[in-house]
Amino acid sequence: MPTTTTHDLLSLLNTALTTLCAILASAILVSAIRRAARKNKLLKLLPLAPGSKGWLAGHVPSLLARDFHSLMCRWSDELLCGGDSGSGGGAFAVALPFGDRGVVVTDPAAVAAVLGARRPGGGGRAGDERRRSSIALAAADTALPKYSPAYGVLDSLWGGSPSVFTCARRTARWRAVRKGVAPAFSVAAARGCVGGIAGAAAELCDSLLRQGEVVAAAEKVGKSGGGTGGEEGHLEEEQDRSLVVLSSSRSPSPSPSSSSAPPPPTLTITVNADALGMRLALSAVGRSTLGLDFGATRAEQRCAPVAALAVALPEAQAAMANPLRLFSKGRTARRAAAARSEFREAVLKASKSLREKAAAAAEATAGAAAAGGSSGKEKAAAAAALPAAASALASVLDPSTGKPLSAAALAAEVGTLVMGGFETTGHVLAFALLRVAACPRAQEGIERELRDAGLLSSSSSAAPPPPPSSSSSSSSAPSPPPRLPSSADLKALPYLLAVAKEALRLHPTVPGVPRMTSKEITLPLSSSSSSSSDSCSSSSRSPGSPSSPSSRKNSVVIPAGTFVYALMRHAQRAELEWGSDALEFRPERWFEAEEEEGEEAEVDAQEKKRRRRRPFYAPFSLGPRDCAGKTLALVTLHATLAVVCS
Repeated sequence: MPTTTTHDLLSLLNTALTTLCAILASAILVSAIRRAARKNKLLKLLPLAPGSKGWLAGHVPSLLARDFHSLMCRWSDELLCGGDSGSGGGAFAVALPFGDRGVVVTDPAAVAAVLGARRPGGGGRAGDERRRSSIALAAADTALPKYSPAYGVLDSLWGGSPSVFTCARRTARWRAVRKGVAPAFSVAAARGCVGGIAGAAAELCDSLLRQGEVVAAAEKVGKSGGGTGGEEGHLEEEQDRSLVVLSSSRSPSPSPSSSSAPPPPTLTITVNADALGMRLALSAVGRSTLGLDFGATRAEQRCAPVAALAVALPEAQAAMANPLRLFSKGRTARRAAAARSEFREAVLKASKSLREKAAAAAEATAGAAAAGGSSGKEKAAAAAALPAAASALASVLDPSTGKPLSAAALAAEVGTLVMGGFETTGHVLAFALLRVAACPRAQEGIERELRDAGLLSSSSSAAPPPPPSSSSSSSSAPSPPPRLPSSADLKALPYLLAVAKEALRLHPTVPGVPRMTSKEITLPLSSSSSSSSDSCSSSSRSPGSPSSPSSRKNSVVIPAGTFVYALMRHAQRAELEWGSDALEFRPERWFEAEEEEGEEAEVDAQEKKRRRRRPFYAPFSLGPRDCAGKTLALVTLHATLAVVCS
């Protein structure tokens, strides 16, 4: 028998390894096919949103529209209220590229579970703050990881390093940053920022009036057919017009029977509400957290962060579906790249300033300690030179190195603080102003409350105006400027706080969040309804629809590897949560008792269940990944509205 050679052994070993690899690859492929089949089987139980663009694109073009949250709400109403008996209730599917499917969750209990929170039971009054914070944190590990493609694109705005907002999972650095900045965003710290927030808002309002006068004069000169660069009232080229859209000054006709001096001219200013809200929020967050202004309080000047994000964010949203857009050389891409570069420059400048101020404060504190004696006051003065949030960020140690955050990491956190602090709150401010402008009842309530608190511009003139025959000229004198609100004043403005909360309910800072399942999960549905169709009227529900008792379920299964979008905006407008007037702007709901004595017998069973449960309210997201600065954001809304409305 011939002896086996080394070559034959190697050949045999190679064959065995090849066979083993083929078996393993086949097993992996079969497992993947089975998982995909199970995933498709589970997701096909959910109703599919209308308007898919086919196997290649799915619903992605629709999901990249600016109003995609409103579109999702319409889909939810159509699918979960329209009688589709195949629905799973509280969730529906959307088509993704290459035949894949994702899930949009609208049921309040399911949304809370996706975000790693749970809904406690209990009663109380609608104005009770503890009852209104409708979510209690559950085990932090239940929160789904963030969807990396959606959040990772934002990292390009500040240089590429992930931040506490964009990182997919809760890493050691995430925990260190979140824990380090938490005291700076406490209730006490937020109240201490009221003076700076109110002062910044007042500065912007004064600048807005001055800019309005300049624009009105320029337009008047233009209408008269004259005016050159050297003429008084000319609007110079470098002045920004993104805030003051139109302004006019008109002198009222004097009364023939009146011998007094003619009344002053009336100045009418048309303002871009969204730009105003963004500048108000940026000036507030810049001063209260970083000690910087960013030029937001000067209405006549261009504000770089606001202008840059207005261009960069829509392109970043488009790049979430097509990352290759980041490398495009087209005109739109070039404008977006320039905007990203401008915002990055502002962030790097702010982070560098923060580092320098922190070093100077530490040096001053060390010098005061070495001097001894009355160093306590000097230490306090050195610490007060830097806002609490900036000081906390500068003091955070990277767990991987044991040293302060690197320049890239610090820039990422500063960029998140700037973008998250004004881009979201600014939109809510704009919506709040628009809602108030369309609601005379809210205007009356705000005016009455500000006057009672002595914060209205005309409130100092308590005496009635003199009769027409009086020779006093005080009636033509302009009203003194209103007093700026303090932290104590805000406590006396509960109706204005309700206005801010109602605006947040209808227009949350975070309408929804994208997540990804790492394993198969079962999401609970609200006990009294299995769908997010609560915002539909009961007359629109047909027998056999998801909201009908015959088709109700108390959970929905989401397979592993599935894109999940938790739509908080729809849950906050649900009838089952907030009553039949859920879509109305009604700040008074925050003062009403949930169960009036003697009224229980006059409402149906569904209304009784709604009143016994805490309404879903999560304008700043929920769970361990919620907004760290939510308290400061609410104080910013409250104080800024007080200044603007006074």
